[in-house]
Amino acid sequence: MDEEEERHLRALLVLLERVKALSELTTGERTPAPWEVQPESELAVDDAQTHPYRVSHAAWIAATGLLQGWVTPDLAC
Repeated sequence: MDEEEERHLRALLVLLERVKALSELTTGERTPAPWEVQPESELAVDDAQTHPYRVSHAAWIAATGLLQGWVTPDLAC
């Protein structure tokens, strides 16, 4: 393995650690059902006002995309 391959491998290992952190935040490994809206929260109020549509889903998608950009900035759009 030459120096360039070793540098790429180290960068990949760092990236995989970031992906692990993102996975834990978004899959519920750390917090059960992190995507569920808390009763009485501002998002719960918004969801009630926009029923049958849920504003909270858009917020969850935006937050997940933001985290993905933080974890893998080279791949962000």
